[in-house]
Formats: sequence, C-alpha cells, structure tokens
Amino acid sequence: MGAFPSTSFWKIISPDNETTAEANNPTFREPRAPTVEERDTKYVPVKFNFSSYKFDIPIFSAFVERISRWVNGRDKKDKEGKVQTEKHRRESGCVDPKMIKKFKLTAESRPEDYAEIVLPFNKNVQSGKKEMLSFCQMKNWTNCKASLADAGRDGTCYPDFKEFQLMKSGSTWVSLFFKGCVLHREWK
Repeated sequence: MGAFPSTSFWKIISPDNETTAEANNPTFREPRAPTVEERDTKYVPVKFNFSSYKFDIPIFSAFVERISRWVNGRDKKDKEGKVQTEKHRRESGCVDPKMIKKFKLTAESRPEDYAEIVLPFNKNVQSGKKEMLSFCQMKNWTNCKASLADAGRDGTCYPDFKEFQLMKSGSTWVSLFFKGCVLHREWK
C-alpha cells in the first residue's frame, strides 16, 4: 500500500443513474471489449459514468539518465574520466541502459533478442528448479494438446494441422508476441 498517497482512503462509489451510450464507430462491425467474447458481442454490458467523483490520478512522469554531451557531441567526463549523466524527463519509451548492458544488446539486436529476455526461445530452467515458460515449452504443450485432440492427418479434427517446429515458428511467434505488446500498452 506504500504506492498510494498518504491522503488516500477507501470509499464505496455509486454510478450515475443514466447509462453511458456505446461509442458509435462505423469502421468496426461489432465492437467489443477484450473481456467480452466474440459470441457475446450482441449483448454488450451496460456502462455507467461516475461523474460526481473527482479522481486524483497523478500525471505519469518518468525520468531517464542520459549521457551528458558537449556541443561537439563528445561525452562529458569528470576528473576521474567517468562519463557524466543527467536526468531528463522521458518523452517516449526507451530501453534502460542498464538492461542493455546486462543482456548484451546492441544497435544491431533483432526483435528476437528482446523477446528472448522476456520469453526465452529454448528451455528456461532457473537455478536448477522447474522449467519456466519458454517458446520451446509452448511448442511442446501445443503439440501435445493437438495430439490428445487427435488433430492432424488421419485424425478426427483439424486435418491440416502440422506439428509446430521451433526453428520455423520462432520468428513468427516473436512478431506475434511484440504485436500483442504494442496492442496492450499497459504491458510492463
């Protein structure tokens, strides 16, 4: 609870009496929230505003350390030869320089290299304990689930199904993974 301001408190809030109209966008055939399944799009839950309440939401402001540079573009250094840094308000997303160093990323790093940090490509065993989630484990799980469902040629369902191969599917999964991250802005 340390993240809340000292003036915060719990209070039961009540919605307005009138419902909020659904947004009308002709470019969407049947708009729905991510939590509403496609088959339930005709039955959109009713929404209400809470206009009588003022929510104190602080403005997001993050700071990032950047290397201080002279007018000619060279790095500023102190007497010991260490590069000087200064804090700047972050205007757009960026990768933490400490993370770049830790995972040995470069300007030539591909999206797969960044995905490897969050979701490893091969087995992900941490300090000899059980295996954590990885692309390899997802491939094995999907193939096992498909075989139990009797999918594939000579099977009872999905006759076009072919087992996932890690080398063929890796870059596709990585691109889908990053598309998902872009769509869901609150991913951290």
